[in-house]
Amino acid sequence: MPKKNKPAAKGPFFFFMMEFKEQEEAAGYRFSGLAEVTERAGPHWERLEPHEREPYNRKAKENKANPKELGGYGERYTAQGKPFSQVQAEATKRRQLQEQIQQQILTMVQTASTNNALGELEVYLVSCNYFCVSLTGEYVPAELAIIRYNLNEGVMDRLNILIDPKDLPLGMALDAATHSNETHKLPVPPDALGEANCEKILRLILKFLKSSSGSRTIPPMFTWNKDIPMVESILRWIVEATDLDHVKLSVLPLIDFFYTLKLATESYGLDINTFPSIHMAKALLEKDVYAYTAGIACDVHEELNNQVACALSRIVRWAFVISDSCCLDLGIEMEAGRHLPFNMTTLSDVTGTVSVLSSRMSKLTTTTDNSRSKMSTRPRSTDRGDKDATTTTIYSSRAGTLVGKPPAIVPQSRVNDTFNTTNPFYAMQMAAQSASSASPSKKNPWSREDKMVDVRDPQSDPAPVAGRGRGTLARMSAAGRGRAAQLCTTVKTVGRGSLN
Repeated sequence: MPKKNKPAAKGPFFFFMMEFKEQEEAAGYRFSGLAEVTERAGPHWERLEPHEREPYNRKAKENKANPKELGGYGERYTAQGKPFSQVQAEATKRRQLQEQIQQQILTMVQTASTNNALGELEVYLVSCNYFCVSLTGEYVPAELAIIRYNLNEGVMDRLNILIDPKDLPLGMALDAATHSNETHKLPVPPDALGEANCEKILRLILKFLKSSSGSRTIPPMFTWNKDIPMVESILRWIVEATDLDHVKLSVLPLIDFFYTLKLATESYGLDINTFPSIHMAKALLEKDVYAYTAGIACDVHEELNNQVACALSRIVRWAFVISDSCCLDLGIEMEAGRHLPFNMTTLSDVTGTVSVLSSRMSKLTTTTDNSRSKMSTRPRSTDRGDKDATTTTIYSSRAGTLVGKPPAIVPQSRVNDTFNTTNPFYAMQMAAQSASSASPSKKNPWSREDKMVDVRDPQSDPAPVAGRGRGTLARMSAAGRGRAAQLCTTVKTVGRGSLN
């Protein structure tokens, strides 16, 4: 197979020629091919001074310095015409950002664990609903919900805002109506509900986030991992519509936080590490066991009977799942309505029920003084005398009631059954027992114990068989044949007698 020729390195004139081509085409001239470009750019290249050629020389050196194993000289491009180096740079940036986010979550949880404050660690959960996605990838908001939560108190504060975007992007009315009917069922613009002033919405969000910390720093919010682009786009849409461009709202992945928190609560409270992986945390949240919980959605979705798609209901259900998984590790008693739905049975409810049942059972089983006096004044049975007062009473479910000392246990004698000639199977069994009792030898020829004794202490064998093992097997076979013949004779006799 002939060796493939790699493309030649591009010289300084090539880069000058391509720049000349772009300038001429921008002026309106059209070239028929690169040959014409070379012909027209040559005289201009000759008139350049050495310092004017330096940028093109530098480009040629950079092009030649590219590794040859990448496919020759020059930059590689994707099918979409994107430089491969740019793709790698973006992937590296995303990986570094992901590592930075994970480190931020880990630092937050470890700091709380070190300060013995895992139960007081406050976090904010956020979720949104949208009408449609524009051609530029921006989400048009419909609803935003935030809650403040920690393990000790559960869901502490809630913020729910319906957003009226006023107008939809051109050509997106059908998409908005379809998405609304399939998900949150909120009226689409121009009939949308809620607040239309973005500055007021942003101030409500900032006031809610800063209410607990009291500092100027804005704490991060957690949401479902795949919803991060949507939530960030909606928050950016709100911020850009105001004059508060300096506000930075960060959104972190909820699954990563839940997994890190679960590991910390197990290690701190139980000194174990049994939670398998982050996929288990994702599965617990995806299962959504509290999906149809009543009373946790906003008023609008309660009226629409669409609590599952409500943004407020969604984040409250996330909080319930986290509480159900982590509170028991720290010994935190869960409260209905904050850690679990109102209709769930908590530990305090179970304890109260047990205490009530215990008090009722004690009333039923406790003997009062009045009952004792009645029992003491009850007349004694005439069947018992004074000397029988200390007599032991024994009750048996089989023998009834025995009064007095228990009789001595007498070993039962074996019952001698008569020979039953009507049942041939019974006759065979009894004949075999009588034959075995009549035989002078008490040994079982098939017993392993006898075999081992014969091997350890060989007996005299009249049969001329070499070897202790073979002699033993021969004796066992002979004894077995004799025993079988005796049994067969007995059975035949019994059978003829029964038939006659």
